[in-house]
Amino acid sequence: MSNYDPKFLSENSILIWWNSLTSSNNSYQPFIWNEGFLSCSSFALFGSILSQYGIISMSFLLLVLGLIYFGYRTISIVKKSKKLSNLTINKGVKL
Repeated sequence: MSNYDPKFLSENSILIWWNSLTSSNNSYQPFIWNEGFLSCSSFALFGSILSQYGIISMSFLLLVLGLIYFGYRTISIVKKSKKLSNLTINKGVKL
C-alpha cells in the first residue's frame, strides 16, 4: 500500500481497512490465517468466530459448558445410585 497516492488512500479508506485485515506487515493481526486467506464475504460471515480472541472465547465457552454438562450428569448418576443403595439397605427397617 505504500506505492499508492496518500490523497487517494485518504479518500478511499476501504483500501486501508482491507489492507489492515489482510496484510501480514501490520502490528494488529486479527486473523489466524493472515495472508489474505479470508475474503470479504468470509470475514462478514465468520470474522468473529475465526478471530484469535473468538476462538479462545468459543473454546473456553465449550469447555465450561462441557464441564457443567458432565458435572450435572455425574451428580445425577451418583444421586440415583445413592437412592438405590438406600432403598436396599433400609428395606427391612421400620421407621
